[in-house]
Amino acid sequence: MMMDGSYRDGGGRAGRGRGGGIGGGGGVGSHQRGPWDEEDDAWMESMARKHRRQYQGVQEEEEKEQLKQEQLKERQREREERKDEEEDEDYGGSEEKISLTTGKVVKHRSCCFRCLPSLLLLSLGLIAGAAITAGVSLLFPWRAVALITNYASTDTLVKSQGALSFLVVGDWGRNGDYNQSLVAEAMGRVAAEIDSSFVISTGDNFYEDGLIDSNDPQFASSFSEIYQAASLRTQWYAVLGNHDYHVNPEAQLDPALRLRDPRWRCERSYNVRRDACPKYLYEPCDSPVELFFIDTSPMLIGYWKPTGNHTEKLNFTGRPEYSQSIHFQIESLRAALASSAAKWKIVIGHHPVRSTGENGDSTELVQYLNPILKEHQVDFYMNGHDHNLELFQEPASSLFFVTSGAGSQVSHKRSNADNPFSQFYYAEQGFVSATIDGNGLVLNFHDIAGTVIHTLWVNK
Repeated sequence: MMMDGSYRDGGGRAGRGRGGGIGGGGGVGSHQRGPWDEEDDAWMESMARKHRRQYQGVQEEEEKEQLKQEQLKERQREREERKDEEEDEDYGGSEEKISLTTGKVVKHRSCCFRCLPSLLLLSLGLIAGAAITAGVSLLFPWRAVALITNYASTDTLVKSQGALSFLVVGDWGRNGDYNQSLVAEAMGRVAAEIDSSFVISTGDNFYEDGLIDSNDPQFASSFSEIYQAASLRTQWYAVLGNHDYHVNPEAQLDPALRLRDPRWRCERSYNVRRDACPKYLYEPCDSPVELFFIDTSPMLIGYWKPTGNHTEKLNFTGRPEYSQSIHFQIESLRAALASSAAKWKIVIGHHPVRSTGENGDSTELVQYLNPILKEHQVDFYMNGHDHNLELFQEPASSLFFVTSGAGSQVSHKRSNADNPFSQFYYAEQGFVSATIDGNGLVLNFHDIAGTVIHTLWVNK
């Protein structure tokens, strides 16, 4: 049977036409049946019976396969329900809320009992230090992801098989110190469990002053030799942090780094598109996910002032004036968001828009960036800079701010601990994982052991 439902005779036999000609032409004149007519009739009848049996057999196989998959989905649903019930008991329950504007169902879960083993492991980690096993970066099979720099358009929307999962970590590059190596080990375990497709780095990738050039040994000692798990040998999408600007911000953008470790991708502004379709979906799925990466350091006016704390270290040589720099990025992002048809929109930058961490809100980002995020219904803004984990929901909005800046050294200082819109805050090492499956998104916050300490569900 052909793919379009038609059939082709494997024997290649051609019948004679009824009009006296060869093939199927309708010849002129009368015709008397002969022995060859009866032979052709018998052959055609046998082929018809054969094709009917084949068609019925294919139908039966398709029905059996469909029934099998439905049974698998039902068993999977039952297992997930049992798992949720068990986790609710272990975690002390969950809380479900409805967004004030869009009606999205959001659900939170915080750890009560399972945190104890992770705290014990954290204590052991502080004693053990940051011992790592040195190694050599290995090439890995690339996963199909469309990379678009400078918000260029593309006609390619890459399909993924099943749910899309990824990790988010920031402020990490310390040669394995401050428990960076322990966080990396936990990331490897979680990435394997969720079949992570890539890792997002929210900036401050190499302390204290970024990379000198593409040959800087810290690229290996803080990145390649730390994140060695097979599950982490996927694409890494990074943005620049303020520390990455200290000496040579161009070094991390140099394509030569990809020759040292092909995982590395860092640009000032770019976006990545993926699809996130349920694994057992039999109908066409239209659930695109689009990630927008921006360079936030030039957006903060404090870095441009002669008296700024970091001005003497931030290398803005050759950059346009502050107003031009922020205007270009803001307008580029606005255009990219406006043209996006993605169901899920996530923007990534180094500095927080909203935060109750040590640095708090970024005034310029609240003024210029936040209105665009809300106007174009961005689902998440993810950042680092504050050395903690935090989930913050914008008032009267479905927009969430996610801080993941606890990849190594952390800070226990807090700017506004009483802010009611801060839904979760954790000032120890850890990272974030996300899984998007069609219309649903699950965001997990992990501690240094990889244990889930808070969960957010969003359905749309």
